[in-house]
Amino acid sequence: MGMVMNMLGTSDPYVVLQLNGQTAKSQIKWGTKEPTWNQDFTFNIRTSLENLLQVEAWDANLITPHKRMGNAGLYLETLCDG
Repeated sequence: MGMVMNMLGTSDPYVVLQLNGQTAKSQIKWGTKEPTWNQDFTFNIRTSLENLLQVEAWDANLITPHKRMGNAGLYLETLCDG
């Protein structure tokens, strides 16, 4: 990630994952530019071709609103062999 979101030169990142109406949120990693979550998430996967995993990275704040750091999408079919 390497993105700085506050004056201290760090961020408090977490990610939100969405797939077919299901949502999961990672733990917040306080005070870092290089987060490692090492968490497992479970989603029910449908057989349709619309399995787009959306990932949003956020910077948590205690007082002010959380700020979006970035987002990406990944079609699960691109991870499969045939």
